[in-house]
Amino acid sequence: MAKIIFKNITKIFGENTVINDLSFTCNDGEFFVILGPSGAGKTTIMNLIAGLEEPSTGFIYLNDKIINNVEPRYRNIAYAFENYSLYPHLNVYENICFSLKSPIRKNQFSNEEIDTLVNEIALKFQIEKLLNRNITQLSGGQRQRVALARALIRKPEIYLLDEAIAHLDAKLKHLTRAILKGFQREKGIITLYSTPDQLEAVALGDRIAVIDHGILHQLDTPEDIYEYPDNVFVAKFFGEPSMNIFQGELYSKENKMLININGAILVLPDKAKELLCEKNIGSQVIIGIRPIDVSIPKEGDSNNYLNNVTGEIKLIEYFGDSFTYSIKINDLFIKTKFDQELDVEINEKVHLQFDMDKIFIFDKSTEKRIWPQR
Repeated sequence: MAKIIFKNITKIFGENTVINDLSFTCNDGEFFVILGPSGAGKTTIMNLIAGLEEPSTGFIYLNDKIINNVEPRYRNIAYAFENYSLYPHLNVYENICFSLKSPIRKNQFSNEEIDTLVNEIALKFQIEKLLNRNITQLSGGQRQRVALARALIRKPEIYLLDEAIAHLDAKLKHLTRAILKGFQREKGIITLYSTPDQLEAVALGDRIAVIDHGILHQLDTPEDIYEYPDNVFVAKFFGEPSMNIFQGELYSKENKMLININGAILVLPDKAKELLCEKNIGSQVIIGIRPIDVSIPKEGDSNNYLNNVTGEIKLIEYFGDSFTYSIKINDLFIKTKFDQELDVEINEKVHLQFDMDKIFIFDKSTEKRIWPQR
């Protein structure tokens, strides 16, 4: 059984700490996604596993053996780079089969076997008509699919896919995600996939490691990260549109726990009240709510305006299958999302109703989640 373990890995370039005491385990047969913004350290993690970089401190294990000093060619890892790294003097066919003909695998495959494997993987990625073309004759999306085919043509212990579909158009991305997920399930080989796109991460990952500046913020299933983000960074990064985040102040009135958000008053559910009663009245917290959990009720249908605030529509965005409305409430902007267009206009005043059972509360000082609890 293959397994990768990062144990207290730190990587420093000059005075810049790119990976900071990072630990995680990637299990046998897992599709493991590394999610984070640009500069988070995703590519560095990949390069460390591949042996293209050495950790400053800590240990990397493959199958319970430390591989810090093992040369890349002996790690039996297939790597698809974001920047393709194709050989310009070879055509598409020669690029795809290059790893099968490398000196370390000399005579492992006959010409007939290589030809079969190349044609199978080319057909899977819809590049079978490009096999005789020079690399310089390909578009960026075609080059990316060639790079994927080259990495996936053989059966290593690990696949490393670094933003491997970043340069594909939307239609090809959707198709290629399905190909990658099906391919990985079929082969059962550990796959580490890095991306800044949380929708891509959710579609592919068995588990997702959310990182930023080389620090692991949360490692969990897509469902649990969405339902229980560990902190404000994860909450804002995970979801489309991103979660509404704002400052609030706790206070009590008539045996209810309330939050004052820049003059807007929201009543907390009883379960959250029981938890937060331990906090001092007047303490500052951070509130989060997803756009889909903020509604615009019709007049007379607003639950007596409980947990309602009044705002003014400032922006309407159409995304094909949904509409997002940006609404100004005092000095705050809140986004709300609907499947259908509402009968409202820019600068029109509306009531917003918060689904308080879907509210998130984070500690002001640590930014860690207080509510909801698992």
